[in-house]
Amino acid sequence: MNFTQQGNIIFLTWFTYGADGKPLWLIAVAELRSPEVYAGSVSTVVGPPFNSEPWDTSKVVETVVGTTTITFADGNHATFAYTVNGIAQAKSITRQVFAAPGTVRQQVPG
Repeated sequence: MNFTQQGNIIFLTWFTYGADGKPLWLIAVAELRSPEVYAGSVSTVVGPPFNSEPWDTSKVVETVVGTTTITFADGNHATFAYTVNGIAQAKSITRQVFAAPGTVRQQVPG
């Protein structure tokens, strides 16, 4: 799972397996809803290969498949709750710090 934050928005991607056992890449755009809580839609995206010349945006298709809510306990811990294709899950997640002191998610005024 990868997170990137810009202002009041977190963009995240993650790789998992669908109910059919096939690989599944998901993306989400979660917006700040209240202090420490972000929520938004979860989608899949298909399209031409990244190195296609010329790049044809008309072949890119995004399909909303669910929702997510991310609730931060602090700068290193959160609960990641989501529903994808009707299946709901909640996971405790922890930041992986590669070198001290690491960076801390900036508090965005709510």
